[in-house]
Amino acid sequence: MFRYLVLCLSALILAACAVPTPPPNAAPTSAPPAPTEVNLPAPAGATLVADNLLQPRGLDFGPDGSLYIAEAGIAPPPGQNVANSGRITKIAPDGTRTIVLDQIANTGSEFNGALGPNATAFISDTLYLATSAPDGGRGNAKSGVYRINANGTTELISDLGAFNDANKPRYLDSDYDRANPYGMVALNGKLYVTDGNIQVINQVDPFGQPGQNTRRVADMSRGHPVLTGIVAGQDGNLYVTEFTHGPYTEAFSENVAKIYRVTVDGQVTPIADGITMALGLGQAPDGTFYASQFVSDLDPRGNFTASGSIVKLRAGDAEVTSVVSNLAYPTGVEWGPDGFLYFANYGVTIPWNGTQRGAVYKIKP
Repeated sequence: MFRYLVLCLSALILAACAVPTPPPNAAPTSAPPAPTEVNLPAPAGATLVADNLLQPRGLDFGPDGSLYIAEAGIAPPPGQNVANSGRITKIAPDGTRTIVLDQIANTGSEFNGALGPNATAFISDTLYLATSAPDGGRGNAKSGVYRINANGTTELISDLGAFNDANKPRYLDSDYDRANPYGMVALNGKLYVTDGNIQVINQVDPFGQPGQNTRRVADMSRGHPVLTGIVAGQDGNLYVTEFTHGPYTEAFSENVAKIYRVTVDGQVTPIADGITMALGLGQAPDGTFYASQFVSDLDPRGNFTASGSIVKLRAGDAEVTSVVSNLAYPTGVEWGPDGFLYFANYGVTIPWNGTQRGAVYKIKP
């Protein structure tokens, strides 16, 4: 069993806290034990696509059929605010591996793990990146959406930190300290971004004037659901899932994460539930949703007690079906043009200086 206890995954930093939560009225404990690395076997029935990845998060396919992997990088050591180890890796259909962009600014947190590149998306032949950068007093890089030019340069087209500060949600949680753009998808020439810190969905028009090209689509901040994966549905709507509310030591969070349908004008409707701590969300051509469960089981105090998994469900479902089990902190999920389901494993490295075991696999579910 995994023996990691959570105080709070502040703003979806995607890593378990190593500090145990004492029972009510318990006497103070001594120093918490150091987190232990998890080393699980390769998932049964899956084919390795790429390994030696640095905390892989979002997966996306380009117009040429290549897979793009957003890697959050290696977290800086405690006490150091900034690193530059995030990157984007491209896997061509023939398996050729290329680093598209390297040394992207990232940071860490008190809960281990890196905060950095989280998602990519294409509009025509142009690649865009959503990243949680070390802003908020930690560094000069900005959390937001960047255009990646053909010559390898980048351009900030939406400073989501500044936008969210100027357009705060209705319910601002006490742990808010920066924007955390996590999921991103392209739909009808616009980019839609989930924020895992303030629980909103923002739209970015990549052809609009920076500073005036971002608008709030939906405010889902009530209850602090921690929004994560997002897909563009075949019906022209957005579908988004959640990591579930925080702090996790105050509520039993197993099987309570939902999938929501969100229209581009901001109407939010829950359409399925029964997921536990979902991070990635994908949709097959037949409409089936696939979600990554960061962990598969919790106890009433918020203990992580079982490994992660990939599950599937359809609109209207309240129960999930397991597709891949015995995973370690799975993150991104994406349905490939080749008919395979792709998913990222070891999307978080615990402890911060542990072995980087990030990998992407594919499977025929």
